Amino acid sequence: MPLLGKPHHKGFAMGKMLFHYQVIRGIQIYLAQQTSRDCDYEEAESYLRRALEAVFDIGRHILSKTSGFKEIKYRAIARELGRRDVVSGPLSESLVKMAGYRNRMEHSYREGSPPELYGVVSEDLGDIERFIQEINRFLRHYSEAADSGAQN
Repeated sequence: MPLLGKPHHKGFAMGKMLFHYQVIRGIQIYLAQQTSRDCDYEEAESYLRRALEAVFDIGRHILSKTSGFKEIKYRAIARELGRRDVVSGPLSESLVKMAGYRNRMEHSYREGSPPELYGVVSEDLGDIERFIQEINRFLRHYSEAADSGAQN
């Protein structure tokens, strides 16, 4: 089984995602105390977009190192993570939706609104938490399999 690359690369990508996640959690608390007219929409949108990009960067890195997957489109990454059992099927479906939302934020296909962003930040951050948990589980299993393969 190929290794996932140098340990500092894994740590950097996970650390980047965790940083953005923590910032989003802070924004979530802030937004919960504000009316939709008072919140800093651009700041919340920026951190959410960065956190989602970190999620897909991690997914792309894992798929590339474990299966040679080369796709760069976020929706394809989300589907392949589920197909290869890196994450659960339900989380894979949620990641596909997250990819679409991220693309709308980045490319302004349809302008979002502060209430819509507030709904995402206040109700859907559990998907990022699940991603962290499932990726950690996958990395543990992958490392154990690589270690047992090296011993044989």
